[in-house]
Amino acid sequence: FNPFSFGLDIGKTSLFKPESTISLLSFTSLKAKLKPISLLRGDFVTETLDIDNLVVNVVREESTEYNFHPIIQSLRKSEHSDIMDFSELPFLFSLNNISVSDSRVNFKDLPNSTIHIVSDIQLQLPNISNFPYRTGRYIQPRFSAIINGSPIELTSQSGLVTDGDGSNQQKTNLSCEINDIDLSLYFGYLPTHLPFKITEGKAGGMVQLTFSPDATEKKFLAEFSLDVSDLKLSDENDSYHLDIPTSKFEGGVQPFTGDTYLHQVSLIDSKVRVKKGKLLELSRMLSAQKVKDERDALLPAPMPPRLVIDLLVADGGTYTSYDPESGKDIDTWESVQFS
Repeated sequence: FNPFSFGLDIGKTSLFKPESTISLLSFTSLKAKLKPISLLRGDFVTETLDIDNLVVNVVREESTEYNFHPIIQSLRKSEHSDIMDFSELPFLFSLNNISVSDSRVNFKDLPNSTIHIVSDIQLQLPNISNFPYRTGRYIQPRFSAIINGSPIELTSQSGLVTDGDGSNQQKTNLSCEINDIDLSLYFGYLPTHLPFKITEGKAGGMVQLTFSPDATEKKFLAEFSLDVSDLKLSDENDSYHLDIPTSKFEGGVQPFTGDTYLHQVSLIDSKVRVKKGKLLELSRMLSAQKVKDERDALLPAPMPPRLVIDLLVADGGTYTSYDPESGKDIDTWESVQFS
């Protein structure tokens, strides 16, 4: 650490879990330029942050938890929330002009007996923070990598947008197109628990990461516009089944809180089958809360991630209630339309 320039320079470093021989992460070089005034206030603010040869080893255990889960729990105020919210950290931080080069992520999925490798990572991010802070300049976001042998590169665009109060804010977008993504394969990797499962479904469209350093909320937002085909949903107890041949989802997710904003959801020719007396289970499919064990049940329930839907349209659907013992239909509504 240079006390005159407030430059931090860390050489080759590895982080291990206790009694583990495989590092959680390692890097050959980390260089940061710190903001001295912020340090005096107890805040951690970097003007630049450069990391070379970062290697992250992620393991999804048989329990479906990840190997870094205990570390996240130790940093949170609440041990019973599913997502790491940076606002819960016991200090304020703002990491600006982040550059990660020549890096790699090794992802071992034990439940599915698969290994995913993301190599040759080149990443630039303008800002990650848990409080409003603006530095003098920001780099353009960029991402390129080789994912399981296939190269991918996200393109960026930036410009000024007018906020609701008439002020101009800098906004930068990093976007890519996706085609025929298997939703059932990637649904299990979500960092939060949802009380339903996706058994089938293909998605295509646009995914866009939006960085707004001047914003007080939604500084980092993952936005999407997806056309989904042959989507099939059910809960863990098979209380209901949804078969949606054609659907469209437009909205965004805040990656660090799990809050989801859906501007428009369109469901075409949906077929909904619900067991007798289980209609309430269908209404719970939008909840992210989960009681994990008896000890958790005795504690106050955490606030789940927010879900906001501006417009939900179902056209030409069918609703059927049935007796699970006999298998016979009890009640059927056809040509259901609502918004």
